[in-house]
Amino acid sequence: MKPVHALACSALALIAPAPRQQGFPIVDLPPATAKTAFTLGAILDVREVSGGRLIVNDGIRHQMRLLDSTLTTLSIPIDSVPGNANSYGFRPLPLVRYVGDSLLTPDPDARSMLVLSPDGQPVRAIASPMADFAVLLPSRGSGFDNKGRMLFEGFPAKPSVEAIRAMSIAEIVHAPPDSAPILRADLEKRRVDTVAYVQFGGVTHLLGKATEDGPLRFSVRPIEIIDEWAVLSDGSIAILRGQDYHIDWIHADGTRQSTAKLPFDWRRLTDEDKQRLIDSTRVAASAALSRATGASRVRSDTGGAPGARGYAPADPGPPRAPAPVEYIPPDLKDLPDYYPSIRRNATMPDLDGNLWILPTWSAQSKQGELVYDVVNVKGDFHRVRVPLGRSIAGFGKGGVVYLQSGDRASGFYLERTRLPATKPSLK
Repeated sequence: MKPVHALACSALALIAPAPRQQGFPIVDLPPATAKTAFTLGAILDVREVSGGRLIVNDGIRHQMRLLDSTLTTLSIPIDSVPGNANSYGFRPLPLVRYVGDSLLTPDPDARSMLVLSPDGQPVRAIASPMADFAVLLPSRGSGFDNKGRMLFEGFPAKPSVEAIRAMSIAEIVHAPPDSAPILRADLEKRRVDTVAYVQFGGVTHLLGKATEDGPLRFSVRPIEIIDEWAVLSDGSIAILRGQDYHIDWIHADGTRQSTAKLPFDWRRLTDEDKQRLIDSTRVAASAALSRATGASRVRSDTGGAPGARGYAPADPGPPRAPAPVEYIPPDLKDLPDYYPSIRRNATMPDLDGNLWILPTWSAQSKQGELVYDVVNVKGDFHRVRVPLGRSIAGFGKGGVVYLQSGDRASGFYLERTRLPATKPSLK
C-alpha cells in the first residue's frame, strides 16, 4: 500500500543531501540535572516559555502547571475544578505553540480556541477557521508557521452509533479514505487551503450485514504503513513517509525538497507473523467496535452555567446492549512484507530546527533504551539514545530536552537535561 502524496514527486524543487547508511553518530543523552518532586498523571505537552519556565499539560489530572527552570511549580493556571473559565474540562486537551510565547488550546464547547499567556492564563478567544475545528486541533502535528498560519490535519467524517446500528444487508456505510489532508488556515483572512496529504492508519471499514439478523461485519488492517508530520521551529513542514522512511520538506516560503531514505534496519514480516497480527486484531478490534455500538454517556463540558466549563449533564440511563460484530480479515498478500518504520505520534520538533523521530525499533538500543533519529533540512543526521526508562516529553531552546519517567500506576516525573555541546552531524 503506497502512501498518497498530495503533490507529485516532480513538484519537489530540491533534493536534500542524503545521510550515509553507515557510520552515523550516536549521542548518549546525559542524565537529568533537574526533576520534579511530584508526579503527573499523563504528560501530554511540555511547552517552554520565557525565563526558562514551562507549561506542562497533564491530561489525566486535567491541569496545566506553570513550572520554573528547576521544575518547581509556580502555579496551576488551568485546573480541574469545574464551573469557571479556567476549568480544564473533561477531555484531554492539546497545547499548541502560537505566536511568540503564547499558546493555544481548544475550547470545544465554544467551538473556538483560547490564547494562553506565557503564564498559562486565558487572555482571548479566536474563532475557529472551520465549523468542525473542535475536533481538528488535537490532530497529530498541529502547529503554526512563521507567518502565523495554523497547520492541522483533517479527518474524514465518522458515522454515528445510530447509523452503525441501522445498517442494512450488505450496505457499505463507512469506507473512509486512507489519506488525510494537511490544512493551512489563515486566521485573519479566514482562508483554508491544503498543502499536502499524509497516509494514516486505524481506518475501520464497515461492511454491512450478510443477513438481516447477522452480525455487523467490519475490517481493519492489523498493521499499516503510515506517514507522520510536524511543524518545525522555522515554520517548515516535515512529512515523514513511512513507506521508505524519507522526509518531504515544505518550507514556509513554498519551496519544497526531499531527503533520500534515512537509515533504518528493516525487519521482514513472514506469513506466520502476519497471521498472528490478524488473530490479535480480531480480538481487540471486535471488542472495541462492540463497545462502540452500545449507547455511551454523552458528556458536555457545560451544564447550563453561562461562561463556565467543566460540568456534565445528568446520567442518561443504562446503555444499550452492544451489537454483535464479525471481523473480516485482509488477505495475507495485502499486508506489508516488512514491519513499518514508524507508528503514530513518532515525530517531535525541537526548538532548534530539528525533527526527532522515534522508529519502531533500533539496533542501537543496548538495554532497551529508546533511540531517536534526529534530522534537519540541511541533511544533518544523528541518533540520540536516552537514559533507560525514559522517553522524550518536550524540548527547550539550546539543546534542552525534557524527559518523563515512571508509569501509569504511580504517575510520571518530569526531568530536564541537555544535549552535549558538540553535536556531531553528517551531510
